Amino acid sequence: MKFNTILQQPNLGLLFLRISIGGLMLTHGVNKITKGVNGMKGMLSAKGFPEIMAYGAYLGEVVAPLLIIAGFFTRPAAAIVAFTMVIAIYVSNGDNVLAFDERGSLKIELALMYLLGSLTLVFSGSGRFGVRKGLGPWD
Repeated sequence: MKFNTILQQPNLGLLFLRISIGGLMLTHGVNKITKGVNGMKGMLSAKGFPEIMAYGAYLGEVVAPLLIIAGFFTRPAAAIVAFTMVIAIYVSNGDNVLAFDERGSLKIELALMYLLGSLTLVFSGSGRFGVRKGLGPWD
């Protein structure tokens, strides 16, 4: 097998992307499970959102990442994560999205990485290595 052939594995790349986006987002969800979402309620209401939206973190940070990792309903699950990140960016930095931290990095860098990674999965799907039998565009 040629080296070029080894590197041209888009399905393997999508698997790594699913594991990284889903797995790392899931760590945020585990934090919500163990510590709750009460801290988010105040942040949401300060931006004019109803406090009940805080419970959406369980969907966007636990359920959707698990679906992404499994490669089951990947596109809708990734869309949920992307929406969660848009809300997170607005709630945490809505006044100054392009602000830099003391190290010179964008303050929204991590959320932006989750957003862009999940959008990649929305447009690409799960790839061959996913539980997606017969789901068509929902993989």
